[in-house]
Amino acid sequence: MTATLTSVAEGILHYGRPSSGVVTERAMVIVHPFFAKKDLKMRKEWQQRTHRWDPRLELDLKQHENYLAHVKAVIATVNAPVITFEEESRLEKTLLRYRKYAGEERGDTNWYFIPTKPADATPAHPASWDSAIKLIRDLNPRTVFMGGGILGNYPGPVDRYTGCLGDTIQRFASAKIPYRIVPKMTFG
Repeated sequence: MTATLTSVAEGILHYGRPSSGVVTERAMVIVHPFFAKKDLKMRKEWQQRTHRWDPRLELDLKQHENYLAHVKAVIATVNAPVITFEEESRLEKTLLRYRKYAGEERGDTNWYFIPTKPADATPAHPASWDSAIKLIRDLNPRTVFMGGGILGNYPGPVDRYTGCLGDTIQRFASAKIPYRIVPKMTFG
């Protein structure tokens, strides 16, 4: 891992201005921000290989383009803490993208990275759901804005979110952390 990331607690990494004593009105959580690109690329390759046309793919590609524009805007402009749940193997690449989007001259970044298991929002050891929730509580935001993917909704007697973003939302809801889903910042 790059020397620019520092460990702040139980496997949670930080990049940017010092985080101690920072209390904020809001925070942004992004779960697996670039996962959809890989999925869409595989679907497009399948479509070309099999000569089967999936009309949803073009719509999904356009939605993904809009989603990425919103992720870039958040990373480039938001002064609130951004907490990213990302696969351990992709942390370095995601940090480099964030730095590119924000510009090297921006000195007010406050980004946290929680390494996850592959294709799963579950924090990878030594990070845990407890340490992720403690980080949110320590930042003490009035609202946590949620984005990323994948977000599904399982209708039933009680609506339940599914996918990696959905699992994270369920964990935060159980911990009574106030959140708001940002529709333009979700996919799935």
